[in-house]
Amino acid sequence: MISSITWVPRGAANPNPPRFQACKEEVEALLRKHVSGDNNDEEEGEEEEAEDVDVEEGKKVELDRHGLPAELRMDDYDDDDEAAGGGQKAAFIHADATESDGEEEEDEEEDVEEMLEGKMQEMEEAEGEDEDEDGEGEEEGEDKTGEEELAGVLPASAFMRGMEDDGDDDEDSEDMDDHMIRPTDAVALVANTEDEEHSSLEIHVYEEDTGSLYIHHDISLPAFPLCLAWGHCPPVAGREGERGSFVAVGTFKPGIEIWDVDVIDPLEPTQVLGGERALQGIPPSDSNSSSSSISKKQKGGKKKKKRQQEEEEGEDLVEGSHTGPVMAVAWNQFHRQVLVSGSADATIKLWDVTTGQCSSTYTHHVDKVASLDWHPVESTVLASAGFDKGIYVLDARGETHSSHVQMKGAGSKTDPECIGWCPHSPSTLLCATEDGTLMAWDVRSPSAPLWKLKAHAKTCSSFAFSPLASGLLATCGMDKTVKLWDYSSAADAAPRQLGEKAMSVGKLFTVSFYPSSPFLLATGGDKGLLALWDLHECEGVMRRFGGEGGGGGKEAGAEAASMMEGMTLGGEGEKEKGERKEKKMEGKKEKKKTGEKSRSCRKK
Repeated sequence: MISSITWVPRGAANPNPPRFQACKEEVEALLRKHVSGDNNDEEEGEEEEAEDVDVEEGKKVELDRHGLPAELRMDDYDDDDEAAGGGQKAAFIHADATESDGEEEEDEEEDVEEMLEGKMQEMEEAEGEDEDEDGEGEEEGEDKTGEEELAGVLPASAFMRGMEDDGDDDEDSEDMDDHMIRPTDAVALVANTEDEEHSSLEIHVYEEDTGSLYIHHDISLPAFPLCLAWGHCPPVAGREGERGSFVAVGTFKPGIEIWDVDVIDPLEPTQVLGGERALQGIPPSDSNSSSSSISKKQKGGKKKKKRQQEEEEGEDLVEGSHTGPVMAVAWNQFHRQVLVSGSADATIKLWDVTTGQCSSTYTHHVDKVASLDWHPVESTVLASAGFDKGIYVLDARGETHSSHVQMKGAGSKTDPECIGWCPHSPSTLLCATEDGTLMAWDVRSPSAPLWKLKAHAKTCSSFAFSPLASGLLATCGMDKTVKLWDYSSAADAAPRQLGEKAMSVGKLFTVSFYPSSPFLLATGGDKGLLALWDLHECEGVMRRFGGEGGGGGKEAGAEAASMMEGMTLGGEGEKEKGERKEKKMEGKKEKKKTGEKSRSCRKK
C-alpha cells in the first residue's frame, strides 16, 4: 500500500549515489547496540513469562527440577532424549532458573564484551590479511568466516571496503551506468508497505525520454510509514551551508526518521527527531528506572498493567518527542533547517533538523493532527487540520492562542483529509474531506468558505497544484480516480473540471505533481503500485494550459507575493470590508450601465 509520495526536484539528486560502507567504529557501535538490544528483549520476555505464571492468577506455582511449571510434566520425558542433547539444554534452563539476578547481569556483560572483542579482533586480522600479497586459501577462508559471523547484523554492502576484483572492471562499469541518475530523470520517493509487514522507502526513477519507470534502490523502514517530506538541508550540525537530498518519514512510531536518499543501503537514518531513547543510544532516565522497578513489584489487573505500560513508554521517549504516531510532516523551504510535524497525540511540533531538538509545541488541536502545509510565500505561516474538525492558520513565531485563526463553516460531520495553499493565490486555503468535498477559504475572511464542491463520490484523500501551470489542480479519492480541475479564474469561484482517469491501482491515498514539470503527476493507493500520468494526453488540460509550458510560474509567483501583502491573520478589518463593499457597488453600477446601453442599442 502506498501511503505517501513526494518528489526530488530536478538536479537535486546525486547522479552517482554511493553505497554505504561501515568503518570499524560504526561496526563496533552497531554490534554493541544489536547485542545489548537482544539481551534486553530476552530479559523483558523472561520477566513477562514469570509474571504470567506467578502473578496473573495470584497463585503460587510449583516448579520442577528444570525450573518449569510442574503441570507440564517435563520430568516424565524419556532420559534418552536428554542423553542425546536434551539434557544439556535442561541443565542450562535449570541453571538459569537458579542463578541470581546479579550473576545474570555480570555474565551477560561478560558475554557481550567477549563477543565484541572477538569480532573486532577478527576484523583487524582480516584487514591485515587484505594488505598482504596474494594469501593462501586458508587465510581467505578465515576472512569469509569473519564476514559470515557479521552477516546476521550488517548487510553485505558494509563489507565492500577494500574488496576489489580487477577482472570485473567491465561489469562494474555497466553497473555504474545502470545506477547513474541522469539530469533529465525524474526521481519520486514512495512510502510503500507490503502485506502490512514489510515497509520501505522506494526511490523510483522515471526516464521521461523513454517512458521507463523503475526502482533505483529502497530503504527498509521500522514501522508503517504515514507521511513524507523532502528537504535539502543536511540534518547534521555544522553542515547548514551544504545541500543534499533528504526525506523525513513519519510512521506509527513517535520518532521522525530523516534518511539520506543519495546513499544506497544505509544502515541507520542520518537523524531521528524524538522517538525512543534506546534507539538513539540514550540511557534511560532515573525516573524511568525507578518507575520500572516499582511497576515490577506492583500487582493488579489488565487495566492497571496497561496504564503502567503507557507511563513507562512515555518515560522511554526523548525529551520533546511526540507520544503517538506521526501523521503529517512538512519541510520549510525558506528556513530549510525547520521541519514541522503533527501527531496522533494532538500536538504540532517545530524541529531544528541540524540539532535534532524540538523548538516549539502547539496544542490548539484536541484530536489527531491529519495534515500540515507551509505557506508558499510567507515563511512562518502554517496551516493545520485535525480530526477535531478544526482547520487553523497560525504564525509559527507566536506561541499564544491569539496567533491561531480557525477557518469556520467546514461542517462538523466529516474529518479533513488534506489541507494545502493555492500557490498562485496565496490567501486561498483549500481542504479535502472524508465525504469527498473540496472547499476553500480566503484566510483574510475566515468566517465562511468561498465555495464547496463535491469532487469525488467517496473520500477525497489528497489534492495537489501544478507548480508551473497556474491554476491546474489534481484531486484523488477512494473512488479510484484522479480528477483534473481549472482553478485559474476568480478565487471565489469553484474550479471547473477538465478531465478524469481511473488509474487502476486501487483506492487512491496520495497525489503529487513533479515540481520540475507542469504536466507530470504521480499517485498511489492500496495496491502498492506507483502510477504516473503525463497530462499531455488529456485534451482538456492541453486545451486550457497547453500554451503555458511552465513559463508563467515566475509571473504567478510575483503576483502571489503582491497579493500577500494585504493578508492579515486576525480576519478582515473594517477597511478591507469597506473596500469590498465599494467594489461590489461599483460592479453593480457597471452592470446597470451596460444593461441600459444594450437596451438603448436594441431600440435603435
